[in-house]
Amino acid sequence: MSPTRREFLATSCMLPWLASCGKEASSASPSTPVAPPAQILFSQDFNATPLGVYGPEALAAGWMGATPGTGVRQGRTSVIDGADAHEGRSLRVLYPKGGVSSSPSGAQWKMGLGRYDELYCSYSVRFAPDFDFVRGGKLPGLVGGAANTGGNKPDGTDGWSARMMWRAGGKVGHYVYHVDQPTTFGEDFDWDIGGQRTFRPGTRHRVEHRVVINTPGQRDGIVQGWFDGMLALDRRNVRFRNVAAFAIDAFYFSTFFGGSDPSWAPLKDEHVTFDQFVVSTAPA
Repeated sequence: MSPTRREFLATSCMLPWLASCGKEASSASPSTPVAPPAQILFSQDFNATPLGVYGPEALAAGWMGATPGTGVRQGRTSVIDGADAHEGRSLRVLYPKGGVSSSPSGAQWKMGLGRYDELYCSYSVRFAPDFDFVRGGKLPGLVGGAANTGGNKPDGTDGWSARMMWRAGGKVGHYVYHVDQPTTFGEDFDWDIGGQRTFRPGTRHRVEHRVVINTPGQRDGIVQGWFDGMLALDRRNVRFRNVAAFAIDAFYFSTFFGGSDPSWAPLKDEHVTFDQFVVSTAPA
């Protein structure tokens, strides 16, 4: 059985203390380890956002000045309430019938965060009850430098990305662009600790990512993922970079069907709702 986030963090916090046992005598009992408080860099639940089309002005106001990439100016993002919202109001993204890749499908924008060696991000996601996953599509995640995607394999001096993906049947995974990826395109990191995780249409899921940037040139970067509170991914040998010129510096809202060829295309208009985004320096 995979550990919950709370169990994982409790174990992590105990390790430094356990390592010191026997090295130094002390008459005082050790205090209970406490995880450092999270610094919330960003949060968004859309409850203060007007209903209707979510355009460039709303995006800039709600995402620390972010500017649209694709989808926002085309009217594919909107704020909704009611039964399809998670609670209060939520962001709904449209994936038009036949649309593949970021230009005709979904929406994209980057939000700058500054520079960090370790960050967490989390959000809620709900695929429509009749959603057809087809072959798969992208979901938001953390990035750095040039935020390499689209077959632009990192060379260690440019950038990296760690978005999520849904695959056929709702299979959950990360899609990571890193220096040692085996092909030109990103590498799949399956969320399969304790069994492969799957998105269920009509069900609200909570996903959380942790990324720790690697020491330049070393394979010691970390990508972790929690699915509905349970650890599902734990990769600790990732080389994102060979230089110190960039680290973790942006959140990439990136969601669309694809892939790039028609075999990835939805056969009807599809919708996904997102809510309760948090980016922080520790679990929030």
